[in-house]
Amino acid sequence: MYTPFKKFFVLLFLTIPGASNLSAQNPVSEDSVQHNKYNFSQFGNETWNFVKQPLKWDGIDLLKIGVIGAGTFILMETADKPARTAVLKDNRYSNSFPIKFGTTWGELYFTEALFGGLSVYALYSGDKTAHKIAFEIAQATFYTFLVNGVLKIAIGRARPYLGFGNQSYIPFSRYDNADHQSLPSGHIGIVMALTTVLSRNAGPTWLKVLAYV
Repeated sequence: MYTPFKKFFVLLFLTIPGASNLSAQNPVSEDSVQHNKYNFSQFGNETWNFVKQPLKWDGIDLLKIGVIGAGTFILMETADKPARTAVLKDNRYSNSFPIKFGTTWGELYFTEALFGGLSVYALYSGDKTAHKIAFEIAQATFYTFLVNGVLKIAIGRARPYLGFGNQSYIPFSRYDNADHQSLPSGHIGIVMALTTVLSRNAGPTWLKVLAYV
């Protein structure tokens, strides 16, 4: 996954500079255009704010993280094996269209294609909205890789295909040791990042709902 990720940011570096040449001719508010340039400077500032955000967490935030962590662990211990057995019992489920489509939605190349298409369209058409969405996709994907990557290495949970069971952990193994980087899911991370960006930029409520469905 590292090579596609590098290609993704080649696209990022090629397209973000074009923001300063785009005119606001689409449904992006004047206030948004005035305060958001969608360029490297904004990307850097917002990334720095993202990285230091945990320093601003209060007790409620820490409690939420603790509840989510504990809930995840309990689900893994109680529902992991039964869910896996049920899914693998019938291969028609894993080969069905919804599952295949969902898997594709979570692949990095799908995000790259969407980001690249929006970026090229924005550069040639001057569409500020398209550039805004491409910019946010790049940010969301980067932040997802940042958080997921750190957690995957820190947790070090073995992947199911190793057959070690759901309690096998090797925390802080080599960063390229994909065999022990199953948690959190990269596919789910990308799916939620991309879906959130698309739903927040969709106008009709039914489109917002459809993005998550």
